[in-house]
Amino acid sequence: MHNHQHLADYNTVHTPEPICTPSEGSGTSSPNTDMACLISAPIEIPDGHTPLQSAENQQGARNAAPSLCEKKASVAFSQLPVELALGILKYCFPDRPSPSRSLEDMMNIYTVRLVSRSWKELIEETPWFWFHLSIIYPAQVIQDSLRRSKDHPLRIHVSQAPGETTEVYEDFLRLVQTQSHRWLSLELVMIDDLLPEELAMSILSSPAPGLQSLTAVFPAGQFTQNPVVDLMSGTAHQLKGLHLCGVPIACDSESFRGLEDLRHADSQGLSAPEAVELLTRNSSLRFLVLSGDPAEMQNNAGPISPRGSIRSVATAPSLKLLHLKCLPIHTLTHILTSVLMPTCWSLHLDIVPESFSDFMEIKEALAQFLPKIRQTLRSCDETTIIVDCNGLYQWMAQSSSSSKEVFDFSFAVCGPPMGDFLEWIGRISQGCRQVFRVEMKAMDLGAWHILGCCEEVIELVPMFEDRQGELPTFIESLSDVVRGSDGQLTWCFPGLRKLRLEFAEGDLLDIFSMLNKRYVPVPIPGDPLVGTPSTTLDIPPKLQIWMGEATNSAIIRALRRHWAVESLVATREIE
Repeated sequence: MHNHQHLADYNTVHTPEPICTPSEGSGTSSPNTDMACLISAPIEIPDGHTPLQSAENQQGARNAAPSLCEKKASVAFSQLPVELALGILKYCFPDRPSPSRSLEDMMNIYTVRLVSRSWKELIEETPWFWFHLSIIYPAQVIQDSLRRSKDHPLRIHVSQAPGETTEVYEDFLRLVQTQSHRWLSLELVMIDDLLPEELAMSILSSPAPGLQSLTAVFPAGQFTQNPVVDLMSGTAHQLKGLHLCGVPIACDSESFRGLEDLRHADSQGLSAPEAVELLTRNSSLRFLVLSGDPAEMQNNAGPISPRGSIRSVATAPSLKLLHLKCLPIHTLTHILTSVLMPTCWSLHLDIVPESFSDFMEIKEALAQFLPKIRQTLRSCDETTIIVDCNGLYQWMAQSSSSSKEVFDFSFAVCGPPMGDFLEWIGRISQGCRQVFRVEMKAMDLGAWHILGCCEEVIELVPMFEDRQGELPTFIESLSDVVRGSDGQLTWCFPGLRKLRLEFAEGDLLDIFSMLNKRYVPVPIPGDPLVGTPSTTLDIPPKLQIWMGEATNSAIIRALRRHWAVESLVATREIE
């Protein structure tokens, strides 16, 4: 069960940002940097001051002895056309749907009001600057935002912080609930059952006809008295982005219609037909993430598609990303074989196969994706295998093609031997040359012995987080002689050409010792009984080595001159 839970939390790096309403005037520069260029003497708000007190006190100090530069700047700012001034301000304080506008940005908005009278009036009368409401804002900012946003749709952000009391959240939520008719987005993330169930139910059932994005994350068991939550009382007909975790909701709910982004973290109860129906009734769906609880996975009884067939009972014409995490094998294969996804260019599966036959069933269900997968394999320089703790392995690749349609994929598995995983990879990539980059997050000896015999592994990246001797063992093992799958003796990782040590702190002398052992001729005695002559084990390819901070430049220079080192790069060298 521990292994399964680890897989359930894995691979979150591949999901895209939530779908949001288009923002105006967003830019690539930092708002604070841009604003510093606009104001000749930036105003800083001391810790412990409210935005109003700090801003007004500093304005008083400015009025007492304004410099000539400040007078000219103030006049210039005051004479800007309203449209230009508003455009500059919107650029400096862009709409950030998730997370909400930061507290620092809100403090800066209060400060910039003091540039001139015209800017103060412009900012206070423009709802754009006030339609974000976050529980991290001071009470005065929340009240000002509610008043100055007028009838503008609101973005509400509530994320639980350690140490907060129930009263703080109750007061804030009851206040913003009175404005539910103005909600544009609601992000409610709770890490424990701090909220009373009645209040949580009340918030999630509030009528919100203008709601376009909803993120609701609650701990398991939050809703014990209510088996099903009626989201927004069925009024959220404009909902485009829906992210749910720990919220029980009926699969035939009206909230599951017309979506563009759906992340459902309690999908283990979904039947295979229900999962397919989610796709069919959301023709504009672009991102779909369905997550189950691996501890409760069961291969539910039901008809399974014949291997290799695609029963095109439905089409997802807009789907770009599909991520299926820890679903029953039957449900997963049913989705892959029952829905055509011609525009899907990002595929991620987290699976818990119980046998190699499960691997083969998934491989056959991937029939519609195999051409894209193999095209990616042909276009990329190498693919990545990640070895994590608890028997968790991942294989991933992204096309390096310059084409606009770049397909990327990742397959994370938990439980099976590395040998089975590699064999499955070989069948998936049939006919494509394989070159692997291996990231070791844990010293899994079983995976190490299997991968160590693979000539296809050309790059190793140790990423050990602990300091329990794993890195020294890793380095020392590179000088081992192993017996390959063909029965012949060979160096551990015989095709290794790149060794990246910048993510782990290794002893330079350990590296030196490994090189001295690995890059010397090793005699292999012959067998007189069968007439096999004595030979010498071939010396492996030279290494390109990357290191982090090197504290002994003398040893670094010696390593660079070592006959086994093609190149060595250290991010920082200390004498």
